[in-house]
Amino acid sequence: MKVEGNTRANDTLDTAETIDDDTPEFTLDQVREHVEKDNLWLAIDGNVYDVSDFVPRHPGRDHILLGAGIDASEKFEHYHSRHARKLLKKYLIGNLAPSE
Repeated sequence: MKVEGNTRANDTLDTAETIDDDTPEFTLDQVREHVEKDNLWLAIDGNVYDVSDFVPRHPGRDHILLGAGIDASEKFEHYHSRHARKLLKKYLIGNLAPSE
């Protein structure tokens, strides 16, 4: 079920993603378990993305691995365009759990 008004927005890129009630939540420790080229999750702006299938096509080649195991929000924003943000949406697998 979609929750009206429950969105995450990125002011810089003027995009928002709607968060579902049943969207899985992952901790940063869980994201850290997926840091290899063939099994890569990224934590960006409170969301978790499985970009494993995209790694071979990443224009920056292995630079994508610099975002592995950390909150890669700032790195992503620094190096990527609006188009990249749109491409990222298809790899969304869940939300990043708040830090304790």
